[in-house]
Amino acid sequence: KAVEADRHARVEAEAAERYKSLPIEDRIQLAELNLDVRAQNGLRRRDLETVGELLRLNYKQFAKIRYVGVATRKRILAEVERLGFNCDHLKESSEE
Repeated sequence: KAVEADRHARVEAEAAERYKSLPIEDRIQLAELNLDVRAQNGLRRRDLETVGELLRLNYKQFAKIRYVGVATRKRILAEVERLGFNCDHLKESSEE
């Protein structure tokens, strides 16, 4: 049992190190943001879990998220920008 506990502790330590090496945007879960249910559901349906995954989308991909309209996209982007991230590439000029 001691060997198994040792191996488990090593695996957990390695996972913690990998997590720390991720860029900050990949450590912030979208579920942690102050988003309404519509926004959360749309992002979840698109299998987006982190701010980094969202920021790697282009405008066309972001705009095509089902059941997420212009107002909801604005709320999502405002929340991400509040954290200090640049979301300009996810905005259409008419939405700004």
